[in-house]
Amino acid sequence: MTTYAPPTKHIFSAAHLAAFQRSQSHDDILAFIDALNASVVGVKLTQAGEGSTVGGVITEELTAAHPPSGRYPRLGAGHCETHPTGGQ
Repeated sequence: MTTYAPPTKHIFSAAHLAAFQRSQSHDDILAFIDALNASVVGVKLTQAGEGSTVGGVITEELTAAHPPSGRYPRLGAGHCETHPTGGQ
């Protein structure tokens, strides 16, 4: 039987991010996001239905509940030399 473990932060540096980007988990997450994206291509926002704002609300709540620690900024565009933008 598998027990649930609350998510914890494990990416603290550019080296951690690079290792994650080479992982199967990263590939699985991107495949999931790509599938979600493909499922809404061509769908107008007016067709999305009543629950269309749920994702935005969840994102805002998660971001507010888990701000950057100050010591380690959020990794992504402009924050990390391993990002595809080259840290631009």
